[in-house]
Amino acid sequence: MARRTTRTILGATLVFIAVLGGFAWHYLAQRRSLPFPLIGEPVIGRRIDSMASNVPQPPDDAPKMYEWPVIGDAVMVAPDVAAELREILSSPSTYTFQDSDCFEPGMAVSFGDGTNRVDVLICLLCNKAIFYRGERRVGRHISEQGNKRLRSIYQRIFGAPASQF
Repeated sequence: MARRTTRTILGATLVFIAVLGGFAWHYLAQRRSLPFPLIGEPVIGRRIDSMASNVPQPPDDAPKMYEWPVIGDAVMVAPDVAAELREILSSPSTYTFQDSDCFEPGMAVSFGDGTNRVDVLICLLCNKAIFYRGERRVGRHISEQGNKRLRSIYQRIFGAPASQF
C-alpha cells in the first residue's frame, strides 16, 4: 500500500512539474515574439528626445510621441530598410529575457496609419522596445544582437550614428 501511495504522489508531482514547465515555456516564448503584426504602410521614423542624448533639446512645445518629444522631422523609411526593420523586430533572436531599469527612447518607428497603426519606441541604452497599438502597450527586452542590428537601422534611417543613446 505504501508503494502505491508513493507512486501516486510521484506521478502527481511529475504531472504538476510538466504542466508548470509548459506554462513557463509558453510565457517565455511570448516574451520573444512580436506582440502586433507590423504590416502597415507607410513606415515612418522619428528621432525621440532621450535624456541620455547629446542632441540639442527640443522646445517645450515640440510634438510628442506618447510622452517623449520628437526631434526634427519624421522620415519616410525606405522600403528595403522597412523590410529589414520588420525582419529584425519579428526575429526571436532580437529579444532577451533580461530586464532593464531605464526607458529613454531615442528612436520611434510607426507602421501604418489609422486604427491598425503600430508604434515602436526603442531605447538602445537599456535595450528595450515598447510596442503600442491603440490603447495596448507591450514591452520587449532587446538582445545585444538586436541592439547591434537596430543601431545599423538607426544610421540608415537618420543618417547619424546611434551613439547618442
